[in-house]
Amino acid sequence: MPPQQTILKGAWLAVALGFAIEGLILLSFALSGGALAAKPFTADLVQKVSWSFIVCVALAVARTAAKSTGVMMGLAGLLAAPAGFAIARGLHKGASQALGLVAAAAPGPSPILVAGIKGVQYAVLGLVLGWIAKQAWGGVAAHAGVGFACGLLFGGPLLALTFQALPQLSAATVVARSVNELLFPVGCALVLYASDTLGKRLV
Repeated sequence: MPPQQTILKGAWLAVALGFAIEGLILLSFALSGGALAAKPFTADLVQKVSWSFIVCVALAVARTAAKSTGVMMGLAGLLAAPAGFAIARGLHKGASQALGLVAAAAPGPSPILVAGIKGVQYAVLGLVLGWIAKQAWGGVAAHAGVGFACGLLFGGPLLALTFQALPQLSAATVVARSVNELLFPVGCALVLYASDTLGKRLV
């Protein structure tokens, strides 16, 4: 199958991942006692889908490029994650304003620091996934395991920074943010694996 079709499949899967992660966040939020609202959900969905699309597609492009290597995927993650973070934040702010959810800026970790950590996180994710994809044992479990390890290694510090800056967060919000930080790298790794697998099976 041509690389363009593999990338297109990855793009659709990345959009689906954005919806899935937002659905898991909403479910965990509701189960933890949080109150759901349509407008914040819509703005958050815009953010999740745009973030997922930018990061996962960038990694997919690097993975399917001619003679692609883990180094290329690592570089793609290093550049795409901070850019995706900034664009997704901007789209979230724009959607919130369009929906009448304008509010004072909340305190929190420095966006530059968060973007930097995410850049390193997805550089590591891309580098390792590029390597395991060439191994005989580099199947779905290996991809999911690498994604979860990256979620723990980098998502943990990001969550700690957030909770330190926002100690008043409700239990439901803590659970929801934890789901996002820990599970999204798993989902992105599986998107890359699935787009490759579907491409090979449909050749």
